[in-house]
Amino acid sequence: MKHLSVDFNRIVGPIKPVNGVNNGPMTCNFSQDARPYFKEAAFPFARLHDSEYPMGSGEFVDVDCIFKVFSCDEDDPANYNFTLTDEYLKAIDETGAKIIYRLGATIEHQPVKVHAHPPKDYMKWARICEHIIRHYNEGWADGLHLNIEYWEIWNEPELSGHQCWTGTTEEYCEFYKTVVPYLKEKFPHLKFGGPAVSSPKNEFARQFLEAITADGQRAPLDFYSWHMYLTDPKKAGELACHTRAMLDEFGYTEAESIYDEWNYVNDWSNVRPCYKVISGRKGAAFNAAMLCVLQHSPCDISTYYDAQVKQHESWCGLFAPTKETVHGEAGLVELKKGYYAFKAFAELARLGMEAESVIEDGNIFVCAAASDEGKAVMLVNYSDDDCKAERVQVKLTGAENTKMKVLRLCGTKNLDRVGELTGEGTITLLPHSVTLLTDK
Repeated sequence: MKHLSVDFNRIVGPIKPVNGVNNGPMTCNFSQDARPYFKEAAFPFARLHDSEYPMGSGEFVDVDCIFKVFSCDEDDPANYNFTLTDEYLKAIDETGAKIIYRLGATIEHQPVKVHAHPPKDYMKWARICEHIIRHYNEGWADGLHLNIEYWEIWNEPELSGHQCWTGTTEEYCEFYKTVVPYLKEKFPHLKFGGPAVSSPKNEFARQFLEAITADGQRAPLDFYSWHMYLTDPKKAGELACHTRAMLDEFGYTEAESIYDEWNYVNDWSNVRPCYKVISGRKGAAFNAAMLCVLQHSPCDISTYYDAQVKQHESWCGLFAPTKETVHGEAGLVELKKGYYAFKAFAELARLGMEAESVIEDGNIFVCAAASDEGKAVMLVNYSDDDCKAERVQVKLTGAENTKMKVLRLCGTKNLDRVGELTGEGTITLLPHSVTLLTDK
């Protein structure tokens, strides 16, 4: 039997925005609507990458979708195609999620790349991005005022198959060192970063930091973004520690660490079986365990890949499409198991502050929260190998006389109430399950 102690009187820090997602709630050309569920789960961030995959459907988010002909005059509003991206971003803004806007291109898996090439003129590309930023933050060209703070420069430029960047490491680093100082000078109050590296431990991760600090120079790096798909949440915590140490080593002590792509993958050479896990109870438990680990790590922000229904047969373990659309009106998406992990964590985020929780090392993950608004604890039983039922002796200091509802997410329940606990007691955690204790 494991022993869990939670002290609601001991606050250890804020609940961090580690429960963000990639992409927005209105997908499949606005036929699928997840806006109510985005609000319910209170996703703090929505990162824009592979939006309306593939290639932004020619209309969404990507720089090449917004500014279609590179040889055109970048100062002329008539040369920009903002229309559908405006609607896409307004739907995100409506839910309360903040946007991390990836400036660059969607991943390209076809043998001949179309948009993954380095821009022909780095400075012109920077000026195009300047206008995109002004459109979405300052209303340029009949634009919006969304106050988007985070702007990410490209995505995974080091992938061995050149799916995102056909240039060299040196070319990307020169590209970054050209674009970001220009944009930072124009918008000193905004945050610019990258490189959305596919692993913070690969050779490129260090080469990038060496390049942008070479010769005594220091390119702006307000945030460092990184990715990793894995099966062991504890490794995500180790990578967050590694990333923080590496940033500090290069003098970027104030740069935020943003883990903006993660999901369950155990074998990239045979990834299709992972999709079934992602959409089921094991994937839901994995999500919840990741959120607990990242909350306890030096990661500042994280975003799960992916929340767009277009990826419902692969990376989207949160939503499934509905066929119930009427006269062109969007239909409300259906929920998968993975969504409820985020809904449970939203109860902790709602309270705002993390409370001290201690449990023996193993396959049980925990995070607790408390404020004047209430108390909550999330417990997760997850292992990629043999996951068995676990008995946990729970002691809740600071809630000795508080009746806590016990809610369960498992194969047959979706955060349904299964009991009650006051002060202390024993709880059985089913294999690959999430248990939420709440006084709400």
